[in-house]
Amino acid sequence: MATIEKRTISLPSDQAASIDAKVSAGDCASASEVVREGIPALKERDEPVER
Repeated sequence: MATIEKRTISLPSDQAASIDAKVSAGDCASASEVVREGIPALKERDEPVER
């Protein structure tokens, strides 16, 4: 299992509200889970397109 590292971040209120909404809706169990699910999407977006 991967080692978990703790981070403290600052977000604009609209981004914090988006995270809170995902948790409140039951889409994710915690704010950390929302962020963990977003990292792969950012990696995929930033990968160069292979042709």
